[in-house]
Amino acid sequence: MAERIGVIGGGIAGLTCAFRLTQSGHEVELFESSDQLGGLGTFFPYKNRFVDRFYHCIMPGDEHLLSLIRDLGLADQLYWKTTYMGMVYEHKHYPFNSALDLLRFDALSLVSRLRLGAMSLLLPYLGDDQQLDSTPTKAWLSKLYGAKLWDKFWAPMFAAKFGATAASLPSLYLKKRLGREKNVGTRGYIKGGLHGLVEALEKSIRAKNGRVHTSTSIESIEQHGDNIVARFDGSEDLRFDRIISTVPLSILAKIAGKNFDMSSLPKLDYHGVVNLLLFLDRTVQSYYW
Repeated sequence: MAERIGVIGGGIAGLTCAFRLTQSGHEVELFESSDQLGGLGTFFPYKNRFVDRFYHCIMPGDEHLLSLIRDLGLADQLYWKTTYMGMVYEHKHYPFNSALDLLRFDALSLVSRLRLGAMSLLLPYLGDDQQLDSTPTKAWLSKLYGAKLWDKFWAPMFAAKFGATAASLPSLYLKKRLGREKNVGTRGYIKGGLHGLVEALEKSIRAKNGRVHTSTSIESIEQHGDNIVARFDGSEDLRFDRIISTVPLSILAKIAGKNFDMSSLPKLDYHGVVNLLLFLDRTVQSYYW
């Protein structure tokens, strides 16, 4: 039976949710508080084209995303590139793409290199996922690799990406990331960036009579009998059979916290990201990472 459903958040997750629901015949309204759709997949105009604000890629194993791209008719806009990794230690550049590269990485002792290689091959198969989600990265990796490898190899890389919180990251993040990433990998991109994906999602939602609102913030949601009422600042209340949230839990708690029990939600710390984009007229180096 078709339902009236509200979606909070106009990022890729919210847009995809609204798209799939309208495909199934539901009456959908999506609400995005900013003036642009896309969330972390936003973009900006530059010299008659759109450029992604953050770096994103598509992996061959991203089955749900690839299915979405096909369903939107964008398969012919998808292309793949082979990418490589490298390391920099004390101003020296090292390729880091094969067992031979690891053996040549003289920033580590031979024993450390062998341990790094062996444990990295085993890492995706070690540990219980539920336990690793609450185990700090430093504790797990120091146990597997030893304190020296953590201090000299892992800690600097994590600190460069995550700052002071690097040691306390959930170990599950690294396990899943290494299972998804390869030193020599194939990464996919959509021609023109994520602008095309976001635009196609919005058009498809509207084509199925879904409504998409930008610059529209839901102030609160309340349960009224079988309905959930969304309240807006200065606008008329709206009633829904269901409301789906795709925004950070801290924002959801502000919207729903007074009227719904939020105690079961995990307590997460969110960190902002500053992403620097440089437009260059030449290649600086050949490594992706």
